[in-house]
Amino acid sequence: MELADVDLDWEFLLERIERLIDLGESFLEDKLQSWEPEPDLFARFASFRWDGDQLIPQESDEYQAPSELVGLEDLARSLQQNVEQFVAGLPAQHMLLWGARGMGKTSLVRALLAESVVDGLRGVDLGLDSVDRLDELLELLERIPLNFLVVMDDVNLLSSSLKETLFRRLGGGLVDWPRNVLLCLTSAEDLMASREHLSEEYEIFGVQARIPSLGEEGYLALVERSLHQYATGFDMGEVRQQALQWAACRGRFSGRLARQFVERLTSQSALEEIRQQKPQSQPSGEEDAGES
Repeated sequence: MELADVDLDWEFLLERIERLIDLGESFLEDKLQSWEPEPDLFARFASFRWDGDQLIPQESDEYQAPSELVGLEDLARSLQQNVEQFVAGLPAQHMLLWGARGMGKTSLVRALLAESVVDGLRGVDLGLDSVDRLDELLELLERIPLNFLVVMDDVNLLSSSLKETLFRRLGGGLVDWPRNVLLCLTSAEDLMASREHLSEEYEIFGVQARIPSLGEEGYLALVERSLHQYATGFDMGEVRQQALQWAACRGRFSGRLARQFVERLTSQSALEEIRQQKPQSQPSGEEDAGES
């Protein structure tokens, strides 16, 4: 069969092709058009995630005040002063925090953000999958009359692509960086392994701090403080013993383990109360025997 023998509705086919072309052009226009936030977006939300194209609002969890972070009080005060300088329009330094996982790096950063939200500070999480769109993010934030804390959590600072992007923008200090954007990176790497100081390339971070590991007493203090926020009436001597057993099974002390233990303990207690409040049902045989 030849093409000439096929019965086609050429007019209908051309209409469909034109429709597809129109849809394709509309799609490209939408993709190329820069995203603009809604007028009240930053009044309704304090925390966002940059997905490479737009800011996605995130529900803010409740965090402890910086002064309440066990074992991190002095460091928290220093970092908070840096953030307050930034919010006040004074010179401030980008921050680099590192230490083992679960030691409170993320909690500390969130606490710093929460303290300054009322002063116009907003947080933006920047994932490694969107770091190549950092320039677009900075251009967007520069146009918004608020201050922003851009957080990159648990990054690998040895990554060549990340270093190339950051050092290209920060190599000269704050020259090519928006005045209303402060950067904070956290890393689980031991950045000072086998050397006394960080290498010169990290000087772009004016604030550098290692989050210390929790010892036994710091861990137990965090357990007790966290437990008092949930409930009272627990035998603290027994709680301490159970908390130490919980940590011993994992071979370390950390803020994350303390939080997990407290959540488990309080949940078990609440579940036991629920069980006790349930009416006790008797087997059908016993009910029948009673009636007879």
